[in-house]
Amino acid sequence: MKYRSLGKTGLKVSEVGMGTWQLAGKPWGWDAPDEAESLRALYRFVELGGNFIDTAWVYGRVDEPGDKKGTHCSEELIGQFIKESGNRDKVIIASKIAPKNRKWPAWVGIPISEAFPDNYIEEMVDRSLKSLGVDAIDLMQFHVWQDDFAKEDSWKNTIQKITKTGKVRFWGLSINDYQPSNCFQTLDTGLISSVQFIFNIFHQKPTEKLLPYAKKNNIGLIARVPLDEGGLSGRITADSKFDDAMRSVIFNQDHLK
Repeated sequence: MKYRSLGKTGLKVSEVGMGTWQLAGKPWGWDAPDEAESLRALYRFVELGGNFIDTAWVYGRVDEPGDKKGTHCSEELIGQFIKESGNRDKVIIASKIAPKNRKWPAWVGIPISEAFPDNYIEEMVDRSLKSLGVDAIDLMQFHVWQDDFAKEDSWKNTIQKITKTGKVRFWGLSINDYQPSNCFQTLDTGLISSVQFIFNIFHQKPTEKLLPYAKKNNIGLIARVPLDEGGLSGRITADSKFDDAMRSVIFNQDHLK
C-alpha cells in the first residue's frame, strides 16, 4: 500500500481508502452484507495496509427526526471493529454530517440554517462520536454543500469552536455530485482541509479547476466512485440486470452501452 499526505492536514492516508456506504444494512434499498461479513472486510482492509475509512451518520439510517436504523449502521460497525481490534491508532476515520433538511444535493438558495444550523452541527458531531465509540474524529465532512454558505459566519464559528474542544481534528466538504467548482469561496476561508468529489474516467471535470486549485492551496482530495459505482469493475456488462430499484436506475441499458 502507498500513502500520501491529505493536503494541509498532514494525515498520512492510504492511497486506497475504504468507503463504507455499502457495508451498512438496510433500509437503503439493497441486500447488504451481514454484520460479520462487513467486519471481515474492515479487518482485511487494514491487514492489506489500508488506513483511511470513510463513513457517514446516514449510512444505514433514514428519516429525520429519529433516523430509523437498518440491520446495522456503518459508524457503529466501524466502532465495533475499533473496539475489537484495538486499531484506533492505525486508522484515520472520516465521517459526514447529513443536511438537517435531508435535501440531496443542497439546492441553490437554501439557507444554511435549513441545512447546517450551528446547534445541529454540534449535535451531529456528538452523535457520530458516540456511534463510532471514539474521542475524536479525524476528518468531519459536510455531506452536501452550496458555495453560497461561505458568506455565513455561523458554521465557521461553530466548527472552530468544535475543533478547539478536540472532538474534530479537521473539516472537509463532500460536494454535490458533478459540481466540482461549487466550493472555491468556502475553501478560500481556510477552514476546510479536504474535498470529496466524483472522479473516474467518465467524469473528468475536476481536472479543469478543482485539481489545480487544490494543488496550489494544499487541499486534500478524496475521489469517490472511482469505479463508477461498479460500472468500471469489469463485472457489469450490457446484459446485466438488477432487481433492486437503485441499481436498475444507475445501470440502465443506455448507461451500460
